[in-house]
Amino acid sequence: MKRILFLVVLTLAAAFVAADVTYTFQGTNWSDAAKEKVLTNGKAFLKEPAFFRIDFSESTNPLMGTGTSLVSKDGQTLYLINPKEKTYSKFDLEEMLKAAGGMMQAMGGMMDIKIENPKATQKRGTQDATIAGFPASHYIVESSYAMKVKVLFMKTNTQVTTRRDLWYTEAFPIGVKDYFQVRSIKSGFGELDKLIELETLKIPGVLLKSKSVSESKDEKGKMTKSYDEFEITAWEKASLGADLFEVPAGYKEVPLLGIPAEEGSEGQEQENPLKNLFK
Repeated sequence: MKRILFLVVLTLAAAFVAADVTYTFQGTNWSDAAKEKVLTNGKAFLKEPAFFRIDFSESTNPLMGTGTSLVSKDGQTLYLINPKEKTYSKFDLEEMLKAAGGMMQAMGGMMDIKIENPKATQKRGTQDATIAGFPASHYIVESSYAMKVKVLFMKTNTQVTTRRDLWYTEAFPIGVKDYFQVRSIKSGFGELDKLIELETLKIPGVLLKSKSVSESKDEKGKMTKSYDEFEITAWEKASLGADLFEVPAGYKEVPLLGIPAEEGSEGQEQENPLKNLFK
């Protein structure tokens, strides 16, 4: 789930743009425990006033694989397109978070999750750079929290610390903002919302590059590290047709991650939307 959030936050274009632009990006995620890196490379297309499309040219992301695309005509409602299967799915980040929160609440006495002492600090760094031809200001964001999980008679206590090095520019030719810059979202589950709050940044401009290192230490002192990297590598102005941002005719709508449509038969109990997420 965190990997999905990371990618969407970095690529959402949620503001009106003043020109047609394309840019390429590279993303990588890995951990000490993982055997392989998760790659998410591709190209974004942005058209005024608020159209955007992201094509994933090379991706081992379990949700957004190679050849898939995200499209939007208003910068807020997204659709995930799979040309190989000729299908599309509505991609609603806020609904996914609410479903995750609902699942945690529904588990009730079986599982209890507590997030304690969430903290985050943000400061200017000293490694300003030129990235993709733009002057980029360096920021450092450090966060930490303790997560206590109780499943039946088993308890775990994990301390998580994260350092993010971020490079933002205010010289990018379009106004791209990430999801958390333009709206405040809530899952409805207080403990999860504490983690969402840690992702909310107040940095002006467009994110060009990021490097993140997270350390998780359990009560026995065992340490696991995970890493995320993202960078916009090149950009150019373009002239883009509106049809590039449409869901192709004839494609079948399917649920995302096994999430059923909101509508159901009258009186029929709805399944938890994220029941297949962790299989």
